[in-house]
Amino acid sequence: MSELEVRTSAHNKVISLPEPKKAKKPKVKPLDNWLSDCETYEIIDGAFYQHRANKEGAFSIKLCDGVCWIVEKIVFEDDLTDRSFFRLEGARQDGAYLPTIDVSLAKFNALAWITEEWGEKIIVRPGNSIKDNLRVAILTYSTRYGDIPLQRVFKMTGWKQIAGEWLYLTGSGAVGKNGLDTSIKVDLGHGHLKKYSLPSPPIVGQLKDDFLVIDDLLDICPNRPEVGAALFSAIFRAVLGECHTIDFAVFFHGQTGSMKSATTAIALGFFGNFDSRSFPASFSDTGADMEAKGHQLKDSIYAIDDFKPAVNLAEAAKLYSKTENFIRNTGNGAGRGRRNSDMTAKAAPFNRSLTIMSGEDIPRGQSILARMLVLELNQKDVDLERLTRLQQAAKEDRLSRIMAAYLQWLAARLDSLKTTLPEKIILLRDATVQENRIDSHTRAPEMFANLVIGAATFFDFIADVGLLAVKRKEERLLPIKAALVTAFKSQASYQQEQNEVDRFAELLRSVLISGAGHIAQAERNAPPAIRGHAYGWTKLEDVAGDPNKEKWQPNGPLFGWSYADGDKDWQIWLDKGVAYQLAFEFARKSGDPFLMSAQTLWRRMNDRKLLLFTEKNADGIGKLDVKRKVMGGESKQRVLVVKEEWLFPR
Repeated sequence: MSELEVRTSAHNKVISLPEPKKAKKPKVKPLDNWLSDCETYEIIDGAFYQHRANKEGAFSIKLCDGVCWIVEKIVFEDDLTDRSFFRLEGARQDGAYLPTIDVSLAKFNALAWITEEWGEKIIVRPGNSIKDNLRVAILTYSTRYGDIPLQRVFKMTGWKQIAGEWLYLTGSGAVGKNGLDTSIKVDLGHGHLKKYSLPSPPIVGQLKDDFLVIDDLLDICPNRPEVGAALFSAIFRAVLGECHTIDFAVFFHGQTGSMKSATTAIALGFFGNFDSRSFPASFSDTGADMEAKGHQLKDSIYAIDDFKPAVNLAEAAKLYSKTENFIRNTGNGAGRGRRNSDMTAKAAPFNRSLTIMSGEDIPRGQSILARMLVLELNQKDVDLERLTRLQQAAKEDRLSRIMAAYLQWLAARLDSLKTTLPEKIILLRDATVQENRIDSHTRAPEMFANLVIGAATFFDFIADVGLLAVKRKEERLLPIKAALVTAFKSQASYQQEQNEVDRFAELLRSVLISGAGHIAQAERNAPPAIRGHAYGWTKLEDVAGDPNKEKWQPNGPLFGWSYADGDKDWQIWLDKGVAYQLAFEFARKSGDPFLMSAQTLWRRMNDRKLLLFTEKNADGIGKLDVKRKVMGGESKQRVLVVKEEWLFPR
């Protein structure tokens, strides 16, 4: 091996470097010389030339060192902003082929992509008109045999009507009434989204064996049947999003080790080769990314994992904010509005999936929880043997084969279902409301109806293919209905926990107990006659040894007064500004911010008839606070009047 001598400036030392390896001879393929019909452009010796003429005669100008041509035009479709690209191949002047590249139509005319993609391998000659003529030469050469082939590539999952036929897009192609069509191109991008890929639908005999795992799914938590019922119903409701919009989500929460992620991954297994470590999204993603994926995964289960308390208040605020935006937009069926630089509206992605979330904590706020079915998993709830069988079934594509067969059946009936499915959901929702079986929130009956109809439609499928007797459909559906009723009744406890009015009272009690504020008698600056400690006062000593003459010291700012209207009607008069600020600060410092505005809080208290007195201005406009004279003062102060038992429940 020959050596190259290199002397270092510090030590004048000779070191040896290996001689550079010779580059391998590139694969070459001779290019036929080509002359355009107008005889203006020509390929000569593997390079584009332009023929020109002036008064001195004809001459040729070399446009670049090499040639390139458009193989096909690719249109990426996602139902939001379709994007078009040219796919190009190229060759250097010595015939060596260059890597295939995709160039957006917006960038094609400028030709800057030649250097950006191929560097020095093709050098464009200088000149004012060179680029324009090179662009025309490329287009003319690319269309020498006719129009450039067009390739549609879908960047989403879910139902799409193509050539009059309903097809369900998946990473492997599209499932229709005739099975899996692999000629339909679907590109879901990088990462775990590529795992959304379904096999060809199985024959009925094979489906019969695969179907045995459904009972394991329904019984995954033997002592908590609502978990299996919700998971089962959500899976088969997800693919009906084209028929009726999905405006809710499912949330599994529990401590580490409760198998919440593994349970959620089973739902994903019906759509591809997923496990608990390959979720399509997590709560560490940006809000924009979560929304974009939710839009891309149309009519699919979309799982977002790992909602847990953040390490500091700033991160916690970001987590709650993006989660609230995502869930609220899901419930509203809309995305966040954005504007281009010229103030024209951008197309806004919105969630088109049925989203299953999991985490150690749950999002806050009654209106957010109203858009979700929340299910808690404890460490011993999940049957590990059943979970293992389901995981094995997912690895063997048995779950995704069930889904492929279900989709094939749906494809032939989708036009009909787009009419009948919404009607069934509305009928069941109205019946549920009339029976008053579910009252955790006004949205709950419709969520319940959606899930039940999802399960019922799947039972229609297996009955139609002969795997379930028609008379047994209702028999299989009844326990699922009962379990879902239990789930939604349990939802009421989460709603109560997130009631901001009750939380405000809890925060004020915490302010008093911690010594961060106090309440005095309405008549004088002294603690209430009974339970002074509870009102934020500290007893210092008995005066002259007489326990009936005590000395007390108030703690923190004064935010209210205690008043007795008779012997039994005890009231609290709140200084609303100070009380709200103390509660807000206490919540912030504890790492669990109080998010409701003061004005909204007062209106909510009035809606619940907690305010004992209100008044009107001279112009007839109502006011929630009233004037009261406190501690012997001459002027009156505006206060909110509530019953003492609201702040101190008995």
